[in-house]
Amino acid sequence: KGSGLGLAIAKGFVEANGGSISVTSLPGQGTSFTVELPVAPESQTVDSRVPA
Repeated sequence: KGSGLGLAIAKGFVEANGGSISVTSLPGQGTSFTVELPVAPESQTVDSRVPA
C-alpha cells in the first residue's frame, strides 16, 4: 500500500497545466483514472528533431 501522495502529486501537476483528472470505480471491477490535458499551442511544441 502507498501513502496516497501519488494521486495528490498527479492532481497538482495536471491542474497546474490546465487539465483535469477524474476517477470512476466499480466494486469488483476496479478503478479508472482519466487525465485530460490541453494541446500545447504550436509555438510551445517541442521539435523532436533537435538533439538533446
